[in-house]
Amino acid sequence: MKIRGLILITLLGVLLVGSVSCGGPVTSKISKPSVGYVPEGWFPGDEIPYEGPQQCGTIPYGNIGHTGVLYIDYGDVPSQLKGSENDLDALIAWASAMGISGQEETGTMIVSGQLAGYSNVYDQGSGWYWMQIVCIKGATYVSIYANYKATPEDEADVMSLINSISF
Repeated sequence: MKIRGLILITLLGVLLVGSVSCGGPVTSKISKPSVGYVPEGWFPGDEIPYEGPQQCGTIPYGNIGHTGVLYIDYGDVPSQLKGSENDLDALIAWASAMGISGQEETGTMIVSGQLAGYSNVYDQGSGWYWMQIVCIKGATYVSIYANYKATPEDEADVMSLINSISF
């Protein structure tokens, strides 16, 4: 009986040491976004995994013509935005602050069933749109940055991928 107890205590000690050396147990409820639809000719880029608070994970998609969802960042909701999941003004302000400066259109949309704020800027010199979208769902924020040529086809590809994101 004493040997069984000693083995059990040893195993628990090993588990505790392993847990502490690996940063402790994961308590965060961060949801990694997934993409359900990738337009023809698009490919995923190099993903950067989420590794804990104060960092974010990144998932990029694009095509040879450089149209794409340049990144889908996700991570812990910043403290100043906790509880802002349905605050239209806060979401739009956050998207505008993260976006490209210029003549912008702002508003809201739905991403993964959640309200999102967006900022969309058209650059007349290049003929490209630059879009920043942000939303919060539970403990996770998602920030989507996309660019596309001013053509209905490119816009449809970008929006199709964005509309297929779930987390």
